[in-house]
Amino acid sequence: MEPEFMADDRVELSPGLELRNNDVVLAKIKATGETLLRRFYRRGPEGKTIRLENRNPLYAPKEHDISEFEFIYPVVSLTRLPRRFRQIKQLGVRTPVGMPGKLAGLKTGLQNDVKC
Repeated sequence: MEPEFMADDRVELSPGLELRNNDVVLAKIKATGETLLRRFYRRGPEGKTIRLENRNPLYAPKEHDISEFEFIYPVVSLTRLPRRFRQIKQLGVRTPVGMPGKLAGLKTGLQNDVKC
């Protein structure tokens, strides 16, 4: 099964947007500090149980009480680098100034902790 998200994908979050079932979200669990990019579903009589599902069936869904999250932000857009630029970056080739996306400067604070 093809992954929904790939390494080096960029997501835009909207913290103020209402969360709805089937939204893709970035969520951080307080106890473990684990940051996940998953599909969001509310469960339970008052919607206080949150289920995060991965499209890949090899990974089990995770269910937590809403109070166990540091944050849950919906993803509003995803940008994927063209295959050629991903390959250049993987090879460690230095990119010239002005190359689309300025590949050398695309790092973010969450890049290393997000699990897809």
